[in-house]
Amino acid sequence: WALSLMFAVIGVVMWLPYMIDRLLVGQVTGFLATLILPIAWVSVDFINAKLNPYGGWGMIAYSQHGNLPLLQLLSLTGVWGVTFIVVWFAAVANWAWEQGFAWHKIRAGVTAYVGIVAAILLLGGVRLATFPPDAETVRIASVSAQMTRASVSRGSGADDAAIALNNLKIHDELFLLSEIGAGSGAKIVVWPEANGKVDKADEAALIERGRDFARQHRIYLSMALFVRIPGQRLRENKTVTLDPEGEIVSTYFKARPPPGEPSVIGDGVIPVIETPFGVISSVICSDMDSPFHLRQQAVREGIDIMLAPSWDWEEIDPYHTYLSSYRAIENGFSMVRQANDGLSMAMDYQGNVLAAMDHFTTRERVMISQVPMRGRRTIYAQIGDVIAWLCVVALALTIGRTIVRKSASRQRRT
Repeated sequence: WALSLMFAVIGVVMWLPYMIDRLLVGQVTGFLATLILPIAWVSVDFINAKLNPYGGWGMIAYSQHGNLPLLQLLSLTGVWGVTFIVVWFAAVANWAWEQGFAWHKIRAGVTAYVGIVAAILLLGGVRLATFPPDAETVRIASVSAQMTRASVSRGSGADDAAIALNNLKIHDELFLLSEIGAGSGAKIVVWPEANGKVDKADEAALIERGRDFARQHRIYLSMALFVRIPGQRLRENKTVTLDPEGEIVSTYFKARPPPGEPSVIGDGVIPVIETPFGVISSVICSDMDSPFHLRQQAVREGIDIMLAPSWDWEEIDPYHTYLSSYRAIENGFSMVRQANDGLSMAMDYQGNVLAAMDHFTTRERVMISQVPMRGRRTIYAQIGDVIAWLCVVALALTIGRTIVRKSASRQRRT
């Protein structure tokens, strides 16, 4: 029943913009009427993303993940601008249809829409071609040890010795793969979400092993841990980042786990790690689903590289990685997303793919990427969701105007 309820809610949310458009039809005339649907759509998406524990899942803007000239708009408006342009096309096409595609009636409106889209694509293309990332790069190795979701869920009634032995095998594989990455010249090594599965009693020993490894190879090591606490259902789903001296420079707990995930919720404060390779930060998997989680001072002041250890499954591969990539363009940082059971990807702040590795199509478990050491501050990171708020205000004013006009009309009739 829970799944049915979830789909019912999704259906209502997706139906709302169409209902609002139909209710307001006739209240705005001419070509301006085409703005109702995109304004309503952005408003509903914005409010839904604010309230929905799944963040921005299902937004129509994510259908444009391969359209890099258009996606440069993210750095100005966030995901809301892309949603507006995509939905506006449908509204303009419907308006032209209602006019019988009579060119003398639709010429001005169609020309306006095509001109705006052409300008966005042209400027996006110019940004890609003329202002590509030109900073020096750092080599990053992101690695994944093979494990199953079933192995993570065990622990309540399973044999503790068998679990501990399985954990050690995963740890050994992680350090072996990390050594391959460090041996390739990587200065930063990243593990995927929850790959370092460990009991609380053994956590200190695992971190000490990581400290020795970081010192030995003179690297930054981001260890993604999944710590089982005796007698508790929730796990500590976190990253512990070590510097080349073996010192802990950051500990971050996952802040936005999806409903039902047994993760302790952290304070959500995005870490800032100053390194010779730029300002590095780290969030975990679904923390990247919502644009709101990244609306923090640290991001506005400039993150150069975001490490995003993740864990997906086949049904959401590669969609989840594409969704996360929008946050990089919005906020002007390069991203390395290492995903167990999904598409791992490194990309720069313009959305250019630097390296990719899908765990369902390759046996490789080490991804090597050359990542720019400097990000780019974006207008969106500074002004936030202004476009979305403008749509909400415009929709509220239009609805209010409609209610007042209908009320006045009823009073005149009586």
